[in-house]
This record gives sequence, C-alpha cells and structure tokens, in this order.
Amino acid sequence: MTELTVDVHKSMWVSANSRLHWAALAKRKKHIRQLAHYLTRQQRLTVPTPCFIVATIGYLTTGRADVENASVAVKAAIDGCVSGGALEDDNSEHVVSVQFERGPKSPVKDHYRIHFKFVDQRVTF
Repeated sequence: MTELTVDVHKSMWVSANSRLHWAALAKRKKHIRQLAHYLTRQQRLTVPTPCFIVATIGYLTTGRADVENASVAVKAAIDGCVSGGALEDDNSEHVVSVQFERGPKSPVKDHYRIHFKFVDQRVTF
C-alpha cells in the first residue's frame, strides 16, 4: 500500500460548498494540483494500478463535517498525482473507487490534511 499526505493551507482549501468566482476556484485547484504533483515527484511515488483510493481528511477543528464535500480538493490532488507520474491516469481502469473518511484534527496549524492510501486491486492467480 502506498501513502501520500498533502497539507493544504486554509486560504487555498476548496470544497463542494465553496461559492467562489470561477477564477478563484481555478487558482485554488491549480495550487492543490501543483502541491500534489511536487510531493509525488519529491517522494518518487509510484502507485500500482488498478487501485482503490482512501482519502482521509483532517479538518482544522474537531467539529462536524461532511467529508464528501472535500471531493473537489481530493480530485485536484489526484490530478496532481497523475501529472507527477505516480498514477498513469485517474480513469476507472486505473482508479477503481475513491472512499472518503474523516480523520483526526490536522496537526499542522491552519492547514487541512488529505492523507491518501492507494490500495492495490490487482488480482493474481
């Protein structure tokens, strides 16, 4: 199982509930994508495909949260993994499913944490 942690500053965080101008939204998604790209290159990350992705979201507080709303940020980070060379593509042949989980409070002040677990789904006979 391969893992990757992406910490996103609260000023660049985006969720499905964000009501942003299209240019501001694009800027935030690009930032998250570039951050994930850089981290995958830095760690020389390779993900076996097909895989199942578990995205654990660490929020700024321990209050209630709808973790599926992080799908916009998670998608941008997965796109960064693709452009960084960790994943060949993020289509259904390579990524079987993405599961969202609530994690503990982010240990990094003013940052949301996305922790990815890439679980190998190859069946060997």
